[in-house]
Amino acid sequence: MRAVNLKSVALTTKFNTVVIVIVFILIFVQNCFISLSFDDYGYATLSYAVSAEHPIDLINEGHDHGISDILRYTYFNYLYWSGRVVCTFLVVIFLATPLPIFCFKLVQTVLVFYFLLFLSRSEKSGKHSYDFKILLLVTALYFLVPLKVINDSSMWITASFGYLWLSLTSIVLIFYFAKAQALSLIKSLLITLLYFVVGCSNELLGLGFCSALLCSLLGEYFLQRKINRQKAFWLLSASCGFLLLLTAPGNFARLDTVKRFAGSSLSQIIERRWPELIKSSIRIEYFPLIILAILILFLLAYQLRARQTLSVRLNKFLPTILFGLLVFYALIPTGILHYFGHWPALKYFVLFGGLLTIAVYLASVHFFKNKDPLLLALVVAILTYNLGRLLVPSDVHRIALPLYLILISSAAYIVKFYRVNLRPGYLTALCFIALVYWCYVTTGYVINYTIHQANSRLLQRAAEKIKNGESVKEIILQKFDLSFNSSSPWKKHQYELIWMKRYYLIPDDITVRYEGEDVSVFKRLFGH
Repeated sequence: MRAVNLKSVALTTKFNTVVIVIVFILIFVQNCFISLSFDDYGYATLSYAVSAEHPIDLINEGHDHGISDILRYTYFNYLYWSGRVVCTFLVVIFLATPLPIFCFKLVQTVLVFYFLLFLSRSEKSGKHSYDFKILLLVTALYFLVPLKVINDSSMWITASFGYLWLSLTSIVLIFYFAKAQALSLIKSLLITLLYFVVGCSNELLGLGFCSALLCSLLGEYFLQRKINRQKAFWLLSASCGFLLLLTAPGNFARLDTVKRFAGSSLSQIIERRWPELIKSSIRIEYFPLIILAILILFLLAYQLRARQTLSVRLNKFLPTILFGLLVFYALIPTGILHYFGHWPALKYFVLFGGLLTIAVYLASVHFFKNKDPLLLALVVAILTYNLGRLLVPSDVHRIALPLYLILISSAAYIVKFYRVNLRPGYLTALCFIALVYWCYVTTGYVINYTIHQANSRLLQRAAEKIKNGESVKEIILQKFDLSFNSSSPWKKHQYELIWMKRYYLIPDDITVRYEGEDVSVFKRLFGH
């Protein structure tokens, strides 16, 4: 028997602990500089979606509301605006109660940290059950999500609940669904409730989630020729949540406000949306997404080629095909591919159709070879999620976040399943790039945070003066860098000022405006 080097084990344990602590700190520090923005003020005052046409008998001022008011507002939102009752309830719990915003930041840090640890958890039993290389990989990939996507999701409180929190939960539940064993009744009921909650999260996520569970269940049935009743019950729970979401009266009321969809049939909506969907998928914030997808397919294709599964000849050519698609993708913005002539959308179909076909093929090969439906379920989630985008009026940046998270999860799963050797040099370079980008993003939010805090103090002081009977005619706030914020209250989103006044208890007749230069973080740091 080989002797165990206790000193080496101790050093490894300390190093892994240091890595875990650093990851937690980086996540926490970035989350600390989230500020109230945009719809946050509307939900905090229970006034978002409230109008003369759809009034509600509540005091839509301040941000200190009781649970009964919150429940009534959630029900109102379900009737007149959206079926996302879970997201609405969570948002107003954190924004419309005396609960400090710090609690939101701490909970979000814990959720993201747990998710990254979950992905890096090894199958080995024992105290030290995390692979620090995988943890570094997934952490680096998480911090490399484009800034526009971050602004519109994880660093915006209202959007975080539906697109970050529930995406993380859904992916963990998909993994758990594939690997779950028999549970006690109480644990099973609690997990069943979680499946219902995620199914009722948002339309695209709920669709992808339920599709992934169905794929996993059918795959298991194909292998074992029997249905796991516990998993079938979880799928039913998620489907009921999704059905509750889709059938909300508020969805139909809200759809009437979308002029381009009003009076259109399903076929007309799809015909109008698919060219926009295809073109929007090559925007700059999707560039890392496409590159990451291609690299993951490269990795999986190489692993399957080495194992000579199914079509050996095809497997050998897949890396070449993927490299060709990568070059093809790089050429699309240049205009070189003008020879597509009267079929400009054809190049997008070549790219995305090729990637999806290869992804389905590789995931299927993995399934048949390893008797494991998890990877195929993740591919199905991505496929159905993107198909659901055809029915969304516009492609906002936050829609891309769940796709990034699923790809990060897929990368961790493949590396772990095939025991891929992550070379220290490549991993170090990736972590260095991610750390530099983290510094840039966090610096931008730090600078904006100081401005938001100063503006908040001005509004609070003005509210105190008004309360004491002093005259206040105008409140002048400082502009911030829109590159690190989800809204522009002095430009496109001036209606945010109405919610801000209600939040700080400032009368409507008092003018609130922004002054100063609308400059970038670099100009604020280093001057002109």
